[in-house]
Amino acid sequence: MPNFAEFTVEESFADLTIKDSSKKVSKDEVSGDAIAEQGSRNASSSSACPHHPSEANDKRMHSLQSFLQSGKEKLLAKLSGLSSAGDENIVIIMGNDAADLDSVASAIALAYLLTALPHPRLGHANGRTTLYVPIIQANRSTSPLRPENNLVLQITLGDSASMLRDGWLPNLTWLDDIADALSESTAHESIAMSSANTSAPALRRRNKFHQDVLATSPKLGPANGISFGLVDHNRLGPLWGSKGMEREVRLIVDHHADEQAHLTVPLRWIKPPDADPVGSCASMVAMLFQGQWLSKEKHTSGGIPITVADLLLTAIALDTDNLKLRPLGKGTKHDAKAYNLLLPFSSLADPTNRARIISNISSMMPQLVPNHLITSALFGSVPEKDVAFANQLTSPPSPVLVKRTNTEPDPDTPTQERIDALRDMVAPAWKSISFAKRSVIYHLSADDFLRRDCKIMSVTAGAVAIGSKMQLDLHIAFSTIPTSMSALVYGFEKTPIKKPEEERQTLWDAWWRALDDFMAESDLDFAICLMRCREKQRTQDEKDKHMRELIIIHRQSTPQGQLAPPPVFSGLLKGLEQETYISDGAAYKEAPASPLRLMLKQPWKGKEIPSSGKRDRLDRVGLEGNWLGSPSGNTLWVRAYRQRNAKANRKVILPVVLSVLKHFNFP
Repeated sequence: MPNFAEFTVEESFADLTIKDSSKKVSKDEVSGDAIAEQGSRNASSSSACPHHPSEANDKRMHSLQSFLQSGKEKLLAKLSGLSSAGDENIVIIMGNDAADLDSVASAIALAYLLTALPHPRLGHANGRTTLYVPIIQANRSTSPLRPENNLVLQITLGDSASMLRDGWLPNLTWLDDIADALSESTAHESIAMSSANTSAPALRRRNKFHQDVLATSPKLGPANGISFGLVDHNRLGPLWGSKGMEREVRLIVDHHADEQAHLTVPLRWIKPPDADPVGSCASMVAMLFQGQWLSKEKHTSGGIPITVADLLLTAIALDTDNLKLRPLGKGTKHDAKAYNLLLPFSSLADPTNRARIISNISSMMPQLVPNHLITSALFGSVPEKDVAFANQLTSPPSPVLVKRTNTEPDPDTPTQERIDALRDMVAPAWKSISFAKRSVIYHLSADDFLRRDCKIMSVTAGAVAIGSKMQLDLHIAFSTIPTSMSALVYGFEKTPIKKPEEERQTLWDAWWRALDDFMAESDLDFAICLMRCREKQRTQDEKDKHMRELIIIHRQSTPQGQLAPPPVFSGLLKGLEQETYISDGAAYKEAPASPLRLMLKQPWKGKEIPSSGKRDRLDRVGLEGNWLGSPSGNTLWVRAYRQRNAKANRKVILPVVLSVLKHFNFP
């Protein structure tokens, strides 16, 4: 079985690396198109043969497991300061801190492809071997919050029984693995932070301890041969250290708004949503090496393992709703090209393997999805389509019928007929993975919801404001929550508002307390909760409407009793309500489909209360929006909105919030 040393960059890419390693690689040499073209020059002029699973590919699947395990061992040995640690350069490849499937799959695939396929050297000048090690930018304890990740990783990496038994995917590297390794090499008393205690307060203390270790350790700097590669985000987050802490970024592949950070990295490929959008970062990873994928020699038994194609393909499917193209969906021409490129290399290209995968999903689902959802609908708000699909999972799988289609990879944009055929082949797996993702919401706590899909950013308020009398460094969490605030506060019941007033107030206090604890753990100044769900209409003839709510929470570390909200909170609300972030003037605001317009409506109104006939309002907060129940003596300032532009998701809201804060003029 191959070991990690056999995949080293200098040995595998010697014929294509830049000879003068101190020379900065030009933008053209390292762009996605350039790398693809470099590989395609060696490709056969004829169409490549379909790459179906075989015994050789099974061996390559195991090599991916060895790649992950060996990389983890070498990284942790270096961070622990063990004498056995080598002197290699290590580039930590990681997705964003929401740790969704797109981030996880992109990080694993990019690390493997950078190791296994030729590419320009990424700037190391010390002549040492470079290792690319993927990590998940989340703690291992959060794994159950992402059943779709676990499902895909277990199917693609194999041996699901041992993965469940050994604590969820032991070959992968998590944040707490890194923090534990760093704490072992310092004076920190990591024993006091034992993982044996799994109570909520103990987990919060442990997470805070890990954050301190990651933010302050010099062992994560270039002096120790450590640098970073970012996928699915383009700025190293505050978790990894303050502005004065030396951290080095060597590559960025992302499809979010460009935050103008790390501008001199050797490989910086960003496709922002307002320019040339891409639905999934996994599509960019696939297209980065398009030429090498299509090269004739890569179709031999020594080629790319099918697991890499499966990881990328399932991530694109989940992010784009199985390639649902704009304007109705998030998919774009780039995602269609990636689908077309990957499918022939994937398990899903073969009908027999496709049926086997669905059978494996059915057998694994009860381990990942709450039993009550598999057997029956105990909660009245569980969508009927989810209940029906869950009940199917307990029955033997039916044969998978798909249209016969040519599976040859085509580098050009596929036709609509080809796209339809690709979607047909992916649909059974995509539906199962989507169901796993949706099912988790019916048994999560408020704290789970806040952490499950959260990105933490740093911004300096007043940084670009003309005449501002001060600047203020802020930490902000953006949590996407797939339900309404009423459902989150009251639970998933048919008639959640039919509760006594005293019980309703207790539930609201519990929600605000969960927010306060969540913000205190990471020293957050703001939490932005982006709620989304489908809202039932009054008549059966009307279709359920897609609905979004936006909740702004500011945590103020001052004594209670302040009557007026702080200026930075009021300034953010004013900027969002008056849409000052739109620079094109009033005419631009008149366009109802403007992608930047949030179209916020207040006061927030939840579900109707039967006893009064009125809709629910925020509870346990003062007239100015302040909740005073924090046991730490802090004040939470709260504002909630109904968001009339239901298409504005986090990709829109996050840069808008940061822009308003940067331009805030402190009085």
